[in-house]
Amino acid sequence: MPNNNCTVAYYEISGIIKYKYFDNYFSMANSMANSQLNFLQLFEVIQQKLKQPNNNSYTNKLAQNPSRLVQKIGEEGVETTIAGLLCALQPSPENSQNLVNESCDLIYHLFVLLASQNISLKQLYSELHNRNQANNVK
Repeated sequence: MPNNNCTVAYYEISGIIKYKYFDNYFSMANSMANSQLNFLQLFEVIQQKLKQPNNNSYTNKLAQNPSRLVQKIGEEGVETTIAGLLCALQPSPENSQNLVNESCDLIYHLFVLLASQNISLKQLYSELHNRNQANNVK
């Protein structure tokens, strides 16, 4: 979860991400407050943040501390796993929303890692395509 320098209003996945992240995280927070953000747009915003470092930016702080960043990915992965298990064992709107929230946290932190290592979404799409092609051949 972001630190005190960021405020998350909410996230929700329904085909695309409705992402409301305010303050230093998005310089254009006001204009994006009611917009829908897809994965590519989120990734591009993270890349932009890394190209224009700001000491108050949670994204930049994570990218400058790879140990902390991978620790956060691990934490969010465990939290997402637990949320998924709770959804499976005790279905409820609250548990479903928790899974959505934790998934968004995991995706955000993974995107920061990828962007900080200059790995593009195009590379991920390409790998997924190759794997799909390989599976179709079998």
